[in-house]
Amino acid sequence: MSEGASRLPAGWAEVSFDDAIVVVSDRGQRIKQKNYLEDGALAVVDQGEELIGGYTDDVSAQVEHVPPVILFGDHTRRFKYVTFPFAVGADGVKLFAPTDLHNPEFLFYQLGTINLENRGYGRHYQYLRKETLRTPPKSEQTRIVEKLEELLSDLDAGVAELKAAQRKLAQYRQSLLKAAVQDTSSASTSGYPEVPLGELVRSIGQGWSPRCERESVDGDTDWAVIKTTAIQPLGML
Repeated sequence: MSEGASRLPAGWAEVSFDDAIVVVSDRGQRIKQKNYLEDGALAVVDQGEELIGGYTDDVSAQVEHVPPVILFGDHTRRFKYVTFPFAVGADGVKLFAPTDLHNPEFLFYQLGTINLENRGYGRHYQYLRKETLRTPPKSEQTRIVEKLEELLSDLDAGVAELKAAQRKLAQYRQSLLKAAVQDTSSASTSGYPEVPLGELVRSIGQGWSPRCERESVDGDTDWAVIKTTAIQPLGML
């Protein structure tokens, strides 16, 4: 028994990655990204950021293993939990399913806690296979998954509320700025006349780009230069 295993709670065990999974074959049927469809008979799952990368009408490419299946991006180190019929997209993808030792969702969540060193576009599966998983009894795995999903649901709800508040704040800011500079009915601008821009400036030209120094210089004959690329929406610099 390893030193780590001796410190595990009663009923837990250390299991190697290879003993925890069953490799799932894609039979070499992979959909190239250039052949992805916006809609189709079968979802295509690859190692990209989104769960579904695209679609295909080539139903012969469907992975034959009954879901759920866990997908690992050999380059991106990204895990995906696939619960629906799908085809594999592009290269660099590994498929596997849990053995009887694991609740599928528990294994997926546990794999997501593994911190594999980022080796760029190199392959990472060989390092994943060296990992050891601490495995509780199946009943405990189910309890952990249920509690985790409850917490994740609360977190998702909180994130949604925060995004909604940010949108409302942005709308309020835009309305406030508009009222300050455009709305003549507001208290801050009432009484000001509307004047055509042409009456306020001598001329409007394309301008020129003077050679600038990196350091500021104090003097009546010097002026600052602001690049147009430095001007952001809402007048921010």
